[in-house]
Amino acid sequence: MHLSKISLYTFKNHSALDIAFNSRYISIIGRNGIGKSNVLDAIFYSAYFKSFFPLSDAQLIKQGSDFFRLDYDFLDSYNINYPSKKLSVKYQHKKKYVAFDQIEIKSIKEQVGQIPIVMTTPNDVYELFGSSDERRKYIDYSISNLDLSYLDNIIQYNHVLKQRNALLKQDNETKNLELLRIYQTQLESLGIPIFQARQVFFQQFIPLVNAWYHRIAEQNEDLEIDYFSQLHECSFQEGFQMNLSKDIALGRTRFGIHRDDIIFKLNDMEFRKVASQGQQKSLLYALKFAQAQYMAQNKKVIFLLDDFSDKLDVSRIENLKKIITGIDFVSQWFFSDTKSISGLKDAQEVKLDI
Repeated sequence: MHLSKISLYTFKNHSALDIAFNSRYISIIGRNGIGKSNVLDAIFYSAYFKSFFPLSDAQLIKQGSDFFRLDYDFLDSYNINYPSKKLSVKYQHKKKYVAFDQIEIKSIKEQVGQIPIVMTTPNDVYELFGSSDERRKYIDYSISNLDLSYLDNIIQYNHVLKQRNALLKQDNETKNLELLRIYQTQLESLGIPIFQARQVFFQQFIPLVNAWYHRIAEQNEDLEIDYFSQLHECSFQEGFQMNLSKDIALGRTRFGIHRDDIIFKLNDMEFRKVASQGQQKSLLYALKFAQAQYMAQNKKVIFLLDDFSDKLDVSRIENLKKIITGIDFVSQWFFSDTKSISGLKDAQEVKLDI
């Protein structure tokens, strides 16, 4: 699927913006602060109906307005004779309206995976190699695009986890142990299929990341990626039993799939402590390319690269462009940068000037 047009109304810093796209490679060019990243975020919104950034829908409204609207035209082919598929999103007064070909979508999660999009920004380096929460979001987004039952389980698991933690935080001296057991049973029934899905995911995923990293970095470095889960050590029942007293004392659930993580090592040392900026950016792109390749099992992916040349030297940029032009599981590439990006055949350049 290809995005042929997007319209933004009072979205972030854009009052009204219409852009038509006619290429596989599109560069959004402009000075810093002009809203290049906001255009990419608007495109990403069509995949998950959420901002790529940690922002609520209300925070996406341009200051001085009370709504935002996004309209998209998608094509199954670059052939303009094909009829376009239209997606519209409007948010106003804490209500979101989504329509696909003028038919309202009541359950937004039903659209997840219909327009698979991968996005990367310079801050991903700090988030993916810093917070375990971000790494779990990365895992969940990758799997959910292909498996809606996984998405349902994650949503329900997080809801039950929130309820259990709220109970643990209560000030009464005697906790409701029976209710804690009920929550434990629910977390186990939801957590086991999540854990199993993640195991299958990593079996496919880790070889992809390794292959992409060595291709991007162009160095024979010993990269190691491990899936960490407490369930590798014991069952849910054993884990809950061992941690019950500490859970009550600390007011939070210390065992479960919400503690899962990805461990990165370079030459047998913790990656973030020894890797250079170039190595970190190389692994980031490897993770994103692997994510796109995994998600493209059903349909090709739209790929968004924000601040494309940030923290990359000339040789890495040229190698990355060479790799990009040879990838066949991405239908369309969108780049943002402060300067023109050469070397991409028939690329379209969109200059923002507000």
